[in-house]
Amino acid sequence: GETAAALAAGEAPQLLFYPVAEDGDELDYGAWVDGYLYGTEIGALDWGDAAGEHVDDLADLLDAFYLLDSAVGTGPMGAAGTQARDRAVEEIPARLVGIYNFWRAKRTPVPTLRRDAPKVGRNDPCPCGSGRKFKQCCGDSARLH
Repeated sequence: GETAAALAAGEAPQLLFYPVAEDGDELDYGAWVDGYLYGTEIGALDWGDAAGEHVDDLADLLDAFYLLDSAVGTGPMGAAGTQARDRAVEEIPARLVGIYNFWRAKRTPVPTLRRDAPKVGRNDPCPCGSGRKFKQCCGDSARLH
């Protein structure tokens, strides 16, 4: 609902992160990222294959997610690692917008149906040449199915 609406509007979604411990202030970004990355893998479509020649662009958008995923349970990080992790956390909403826009641009537009002949009305003569009305001939539901 709200996340999809925000992404469609080009806005960063409001995300919900739970604390690592019930009484702690540290948020568990890793669990959220694990779930997101799992969601990218369970579909019938492989994201790498679907990205085609733009797979590097997709990887750039996902690198913050992989940084947070690999940071889960790895123990203490140096100052540079902590700063990179903090930047990745801040970038998650913007990266989600980027990923949404990436896939929106990859969608192929559905071609408009163009009829060679005008649409046959139910009471028009059947185009098969039988002389009967379309609804009593080829348009009859018993004949269609």
